[in-house]
Amino acid sequence: MTTLKQPKNPLVIIQWSCDPMPYDNIPDTIYEKRVQTDIQGLINATLFWKHMKNLSKTISIPKKYKLRTDKINQDMNIKRFEKHDPKGHTQHFFDLLKTDKKSNRLYNSMKINFSKQLTPTINPQHFFECLRNDNVVYLPIHGGHALDEHSPNSSIYTLPEDVYVISFNPPNSSALFMCQEPTNELLQFIIDPYSMILISKADKRKKTFESNFYKNLRIWGPGNTVINRGLVTDREQDLKIKYPNDSSFKYLKKSTLRKVSGQDVEQLYTELINNVARSTKKNIKTKKIKKKKKEKYNS
Repeated sequence: MTTLKQPKNPLVIIQWSCDPMPYDNIPDTIYEKRVQTDIQGLINATLFWKHMKNLSKTISIPKKYKLRTDKINQDMNIKRFEKHDPKGHTQHFFDLLKTDKKSNRLYNSMKINFSKQLTPTINPQHFFECLRNDNVVYLPIHGGHALDEHSPNSSIYTLPEDVYVISFNPPNSSALFMCQEPTNELLQFIIDPYSMILISKADKRKKTFESNFYKNLRIWGPGNTVINRGLVTDREQDLKIKYPNDSSFKYLKKSTLRKVSGQDVEQLYTELINNVARSTKKNIKTKKIKKKKKEKYNS
């Protein structure tokens, strides 16, 4: 297993991806690891929601505050039609591909066993602070099958210090990308300091999006292993970044990821971390220049 060097600033990666089931002619020798990875992310998310619920008792939320999830709820309730699905289906964050009953029994059995064996590995308070105050990147990618290009022995990757990955599409699931406006609303929802606290309460999870997000959020943190796959950034979706202490996302060039796109997740994350470091440094420099110009103008 390979561990990256510690980045200069904490980084949260919002990874929207699909992890398809194995092809018929390729045996999935890491299927058990896929399920284990999924359950670890689910256990970490469960701890995070408990922490958010506790915070709701101490943090005062403005009376007029309202969750802004209109566009994303509308998007998730739209019927989408595909060749293999003539009746259409609505958008969900976690669509477990249904196979035969034997495979489903195996998956459920492994899920129960891993749920008993695994324990949370994240500090929920630190993760929440990183989400609010540090670099957050939206990484829309298409995940290839781990055995397409890599042997089972090279399919495990360890997240470095101060790097978190959150996703709504666990291994062996499929999901569709959203349109631009709902995506922007989703990203603003995630970094809103009050939104996570609010939907940790049952009475705030009645709508499609809130319910799906709560049930299907996965969080992996430093030291957790993730599946090593060939990853390709999506052409239609933008790579975006929220810089430390900013309140919104900005466009981030993904041209620097082209040379590692389609390679493995370690190469992609290494280049992404370097890209974020360069971009953050440039952003800080730009802010200082603007501040000096403003001070000069005011004086």
